[in-house]
Amino acid sequence: MKAYGQQILAVSTGGLGDAVLFSPVLRSLKGENPPNQVTLLLANSLAASVYGKSEVLHEVLMIDFKRNELLRNAIKMVCWVIQALVLKRKYDIAVFATGLNPALSLIIKLTGISRKTVCAPGPPVCSTDLACNVALARRFDDTVRGADAFIPAVDSVENETIRITRKFGIELGVDDVMCVYPSTDLPHRPRWPLENLLMIMKRFKENRFGWKIIVVGSASEGRDWDEVDTEGISDANLAGKLSIHETAFLLKKSLLTFGNDGGLMHVAGSVGCPLVDVMTNTPHRYKPPGHKTVVVHSALACCDNLYPKRPANCLTARCTEDISIEMVYNACMNFVTKH
Repeated sequence: MKAYGQQILAVSTGGLGDAVLFSPVLRSLKGENPPNQVTLLLANSLAASVYGKSEVLHEVLMIDFKRNELLRNAIKMVCWVIQALVLKRKYDIAVFATGLNPALSLIIKLTGISRKTVCAPGPPVCSTDLACNVALARRFDDTVRGADAFIPAVDSVENETIRITRKFGIELGVDDVMCVYPSTDLPHRPRWPLENLLMIMKRFKENRFGWKIIVVGSASEGRDWDEVDTEGISDANLAGKLSIHETAFLLKKSLLTFGNDGGLMHVAGSVGCPLVDVMTNTPHRYKPPGHKTVVVHSALACCDNLYPKRPANCLTARCTEDISIEMVYNACMNFVTKH
């Protein structure tokens, strides 16, 4: 399906990670001679701030959807569609990411804001969400691959990232850098204990690899890390001190990233950083992009069957206990020995 010179609405209502997995579709939609005008509709402010910088997009719009609130989300979608129609926004094609609730895509279809709708297939048609979105992208450009997942480049971030890391005695491009991502502990996605990540970090220090270890993430994740790393084992805690684009540049320059599953792991995979992602109860189909990505996953049956609803009797997050320090450390060492 070739599309040229058309108004296209692309819809992804997940978080930053979902937007990264959807990005090959965005690349496929641009078109040439004349290019399409692609509007991206998101439900995550962080994803909107990141992809608002993309040259393949005409504009980025956002609706504040809430997890597991279908009725309220449907009402918000109806209101947005009505507003769009009043403003005479109509599209030739609406394109929906995999995982989008069918009720939300149905609203777009029934209201006539788009002449045609195209949805990504969902599992089990494809093994991962990235594969599902790539299958959608190939309807517009059959050369698209999973490696086409991207974070928009911003020229100004390189010098600022180098300046910030230099303040901590780290020279990007000279020092060997490893990044650690604590992520956020969520009711539906318990994180592997930060104490375990710290133990792995200590092992690398004890083995005298000489790598500089940097913590990345949000400001709250940085504060969580400070409570655990009382000895200052990490060389720099930059969580909350870098923008997503600056973090993406840092990850691109890093030899390895390891930590809990979350949006930044998808960013790391999209820039080609070797990656060890600890996915406690997240289904394997949500794995980050990148051909150097290794997932350490809990073997407990509830992980795939009940996500994102944590079992009522699961008070101690058994899936976190199911993953040993040795498992994650060995996965990291496989990358280190290759380096």
